[in-house]
Amino acid sequence: MTPACTAQLVVTGRFDLQEFTKRSGMSPTGVRRRGDFVKGTFSQHEQDQWIVSTAARRSGRCEDVLFDLFSLVSPHAQSLHFLIQLHGLQCTMRLGVMLEDGGPLPVLELSPEILRRVEALGATLAIHMQQSTAEPS
Repeated sequence: MTPACTAQLVVTGRFDLQEFTKRSGMSPTGVRRRGDFVKGTFSQHEQDQWIVSTAARRSGRCEDVLFDLFSLVSPHAQSLHFLIQLHGLQCTMRLGVMLEDGGPLPVLELSPEILRRVEALGATLAIHMQQSTAEPS
């Protein structure tokens, strides 16, 4: 089976999430507040997170979800970059790849266009690969 791929833009730091949303002109698909519990644990988030996520894809190349994310973010890229710099926040673009047991391993091709667009946001690119395991019958 083809790997499931997703992409996220994650802005992290200590900041007012509502004010960031208002000033960026973009609505996040999720937020995590400092002090909220990390899902499934007793740990708490140490920083605020403002997140824009794409839907998972199983067709095409894994890099295609990065272009989905660029389509969402590009109209707001200038204000996002300004706010990230102004408040000293961290910005990460995450490419998540969920591999199926026995499935093909993807080849990730990060074109100069992808790298230029990541850099334009002042973001770090993080690639997370995770192997899914079949549930025992």
